[in-house]
Amino acid sequence: MTTTRHSDGLRRSVSRPRWHAWCCLLICGVASACVSGHALDAGLDASVNLDAKTTDDGSMDSSPADVGADTTTPSYDAAISDALTDDAANADGMWRDARTDADADVGPPRTPTPACGMDLNIDNGQLTARLGTPLPLAQDVSGDLADPGPYARASSELMIPVTASSRDYADQRVTIVAGNLPATAYLPTGSGPFPLVILLPGFQSNRTLYTTFADHFASWGMIAVGLDTRSDALMASHDKEALEVSLSIDWLLTESAFKERIDATKIAVAGHSKGGKVAFFTSVLDPRVDIVVGWDPVNSGGGPCAFDANCNRLPVAPNCSVMQSGLEHLMSAESLVIGAPPDAFLNPDAQHNCVHFYRGAPSPAWLAVLNVGHAAWAANNDAPEIRLTKRAHIALLLSRFYASSGLDAVLPGGAMLESDPLVARHERK
Repeated sequence: MTTTRHSDGLRRSVSRPRWHAWCCLLICGVASACVSGHALDAGLDASVNLDAKTTDDGSMDSSPADVGADTTTPSYDAAISDALTDDAANADGMWRDARTDADADVGPPRTPTPACGMDLNIDNGQLTARLGTPLPLAQDVSGDLADPGPYARASSELMIPVTASSRDYADQRVTIVAGNLPATAYLPTGSGPFPLVILLPGFQSNRTLYTTFADHFASWGMIAVGLDTRSDALMASHDKEALEVSLSIDWLLTESAFKERIDATKIAVAGHSKGGKVAFFTSVLDPRVDIVVGWDPVNSGGGPCAFDANCNRLPVAPNCSVMQSGLEHLMSAESLVIGAPPDAFLNPDAQHNCVHFYRGAPSPAWLAVLNVGHAAWAANNDAPEIRLTKRAHIALLLSRFYASSGLDAVLPGGAMLESDPLVARHERK
């Protein structure tokens, strides 16, 4: 993938009170729709074109649907392009690279790179693999990775204590108070050691909506922990939640009943929507995170910008519409994003779309955009999009943590996704 460097202007958002009544109403509808997995998607067809296809030149054809289409709605590519500013607007300001010589094990320091410009991807450097000795799987990889793996597993309810703490990142400081976080651990049988995967829910949801993913990770030889962070309903608290995740990793590695079964050199954090953003944020705060998986992560600081003046608070991915560079230049984790086009009801702002987490992430990184709605991943079912997601993130984690080979075909950029009608766009860098 060709990348271009530009200069960058950095804007900080000012915290203001938020109004979240809109989201409380929406989440009730989402919860009921998720029971069937596709009910919400069907309800969106009239206002959002989810049948976009990739054309011969790699761009997206987002022609409105024939029935009930709103022809005034811009296409997906047009909406994303409108969220990027012209190069000439980026005339001043560069941000510093906070990495030090101590970070040499994760690759060379990445020079300050801009968020904005009309190119899709920016150059935030090339990561160096640092995962140590690969682990042995219970058996060779065979069959469909969307199916359960070879490990039997059991679950255990946890209450993870976090202490009052502060941590600096970039030029900011995040502080949390002490508390307890409910969690569920999914444990593969055997003494291990096993990689650790943390799963984070979307806004105003909880870990129980992602049981299918947690159990699936465990079946493929990973200790999966669904974690509910303390989300502030009146103000974006993603930095605080990321610190809670990092402190939870501390506790799991040092105090949990299964601490001896965890390989501390192999850690991934996955999340949906807000949880996806927090997963990326965690990798900024905690260099122990090796892989980030985002299921349609959202880069917003609150509700849609039409309702919420704080919508651009705490950016992690670049947001060119308001000249925010984000924080991904500080990451030392590989990343996989599997997401959806802008969703008229739940994730309408193109500048917050999942593609920006990919475009700002260091290499290697993977992106797949599916013809589904934003809530598709908050469903404990076996729908095609759930199976595609399972294949991709299991393939990435097995190839990195267990050194399994021959799995590139099911990752974005691979042959299996090329002919899948569910996939609107996919690529890797």
